[in-house]
Amino acid sequence: MKTLLQIVFLCFVCVFLNSCALKSKTQAQSAYVILKTPEFKFADYGFLYEGKNFTSLELYSASKALLELKISDKICVNGICYAKTFFNKRFFNNEYYDDFLQDLIYKRPIFYGKNKQTTSCGFTQKIVSKNYDIFYEVCDKNMSFNDKKSKIKFSIKSI
Repeated sequence: MKTLLQIVFLCFVCVFLNSCALKSKTQAQSAYVILKTPEFKFADYGFLYEGKNFTSLELYSASKALLELKISDKICVNGICYAKTFFNKRFFNNEYYDDFLQDLIYKRPIFYGKNKQTTSCGFTQKIVSKNYDIFYEVCDKNMSFNDKKSKIKFSIKSI
């Protein structure tokens, strides 16, 4: 009888722990990432993690972690956190809007869909102002962002 109770208790603990683990599970996607900014120059493979309240982009070269971008209420680069607008100003040379980087990573239209043109595989956006000259394209599982004025290139090709 004691052994039966121990087995039932062990099964209960396993089910409980398993259900807790499923709630915190993240979705991972591998990708080839090109990131060229005044701060970074990177072209190699990485992983994109999507959790309930965060997004994380980990970039590797020769199996070594070079960069981790973690986005929640702030944007953290290798553990150093910035307000989203400050991050955009520092790393993209423009303040843009708070969720700009997340829109790029999730392949959503930027600037609330301004100048969006639908294509056979996704969409393009060409946005020009005194501060930036942007060409942004999403096609299938690939994203390419280029700002000629700021000399920024960012692309993600899903694998």
